[in-house]
Amino acid sequence: MPVPQQAIQQPSGTVPATQLDLPGSAGQVMMLAAQQAIQQPSGTVPATQLDLPGPAGQVAMVAPQQAVQQSSSQVPMSSSGSHAALQTTDQQKRINRELVVAGKRSSLEVLKVVQRTLGQMNGVNLSTAFHRISRGGAQGVTDSGIFSRLLEVAECYAEQELANRGSSLPANCCTIIAWSCAQLRTFPPSLFAKLAAIATPQLRSCQAYEVTNLLWAFAEFYKYEQDTASTVVSELRALVDAVADVFSGRSTGDFKVQVLTSALMSVSALPWDQSFSSTWLLNSSFQELSSRWEELELEAQAQVAVALERLRVKCAPFFNSLLRRAGQEFPAVKISLEAHLLSRVR
Repeated sequence: MPVPQQAIQQPSGTVPATQLDLPGSAGQVMMLAAQQAIQQPSGTVPATQLDLPGPAGQVAMVAPQQAVQQSSSQVPMSSSGSHAALQTTDQQKRINRELVVAGKRSSLEVLKVVQRTLGQMNGVNLSTAFHRISRGGAQGVTDSGIFSRLLEVAECYAEQELANRGSSLPANCCTIIAWSCAQLRTFPPSLFAKLAAIATPQLRSCQAYEVTNLLWAFAEFYKYEQDTASTVVSELRALVDAVADVFSGRSTGDFKVQVLTSALMSVSALPWDQSFSSTWLLNSSFQELSSRWEELELEAQAQVAVALERLRVKCAPFFNSLLRRAGQEFPAVKISLEAHLLSRVR
């Protein structure tokens, strides 16, 4: 694997118009800075900031000017001292602004910015680029040579972070990159393994939705490329253990129901694992969702039913124990779930 500076050397010439110059619009979604993710407690994201098209909560956002404010420890230092570092910070703020503006137009416009600035990007810029591309809505972006180079650079930064633990690629940036790749249905196994290896020991520095977004990305990996995903089974087990550890520190109500639903859906979608962490996560998430059932929209209740149906197929005794306990403590929830399950059969 080349070092980042080698990986991001740009070829001469411009990208063909057919690759980049397609019009399009993207939802206005901003990126969360690594430093802010550490400063904010888990589960405090307002519900109005969450965009939930499916089983996993998407990334909740803040304004772009906040997203690009980084501590000096996240900015590569140069031999010229603090003044050069300050210039680098300003440059990376500018890159983030350009990525955000381009993302409002299309993912192909984001690729144009990436082509020009890849050599100057830091970890936060990389995660912004991936996220904006995944939200841009254009077809075929993953076939672009520029996107391939972006993947290479992300893996180089991940290798550098694993070697030095110097905040070149913070944990929350890893969750964003993995989530974005999963949205694009792009699953480089070596990159996913490295992203998980970086983020897993630092999950407590992430927001709760970032934790479950990473878990969801791995669930999607198994959904679309099960054979390839089997090569990252050890990283997945460590990740599930770490997610269970994060969830074990919560009190009822600390996490949004969207986060709990995402955890339940993701773990239920993974290959069945009788480990304590997996079964505890499923049981704990389901029990709290049952106790807060009225907070769930009908779609979310249906998603819980989908998760239970998966568990019924994979391990009927475990499914029966969940439903039996729900019936004892929350009879109305059991009735609701049985209705959802019956409607799926029909």
